[in-house]
Amino acid sequence: MTDNAVSLRVCILGGPTLWRLGLHALLTGRPNLGRVTHAPDPAQVAEPPDVFLLDSRIADDFLSPVLASFPQTCLLVITDELNESAVLDSLEQGALGCIERDASLPDLLNAIRQVAAGEVSLPQAVALQLVTRMARQTAPQGNALPEPLSSREREVLTLLAQGLSNKEIAQRLYLSVRTVEGHLVNVYGKLGVHSRTEAALYAVRQGWVTLT
Repeated sequence: MTDNAVSLRVCILGGPTLWRLGLHALLTGRPNLGRVTHAPDPAQVAEPPDVFLLDSRIADDFLSPVLASFPQTCLLVITDELNESAVLDSLEQGALGCIERDASLPDLLNAIRQVAAGEVSLPQAVALQLVTRMARQTAPQGNALPEPLSSREREVLTLLAQGLSNKEIAQRLYLSVRTVEGHLVNVYGKLGVHSRTEAALYAVRQGWVTLT
């Protein structure tokens, strides 16, 4: 995983040539992005990037080879349609996120930085659907934490589980975004999780928040 404060290396993989060239031109020179490359298939990737942008139309063929050849690289799938089944399939195969092909540039850049940091990156609506489905399939853990969450940490976690971004949580609780990020670091450590989705699922399983 890579700290999103440094320049991230991105490789656009698969899909039509003009699509790759267009995305390459769009991303080159953006803040926090270093070298941006593109390749038609994994065999033609010269050096491992921090993040692969993978066209969903070839994801089924490329996900396994990419993960085998570049196990430290994070994968973000760009897709025409976000539905629960397709997203879950991509995540189960090893991708860290999915984003729609018609997403805005700021949303794409944010998704790249999230997966580079080891976060699962999904639109809020899809993330909530998946968390709800997973929570209903698993009984509440009911285990006491080695170190309990503070009341503020629990507030932050509850809002995260409701699908709010760090900025939205900060606005809701009258905190700075940096303070929210600090609380989340503590929450992740206490829960033993590594992503927003895992943390949200824990909160749902514990009955701290109800998603419908």
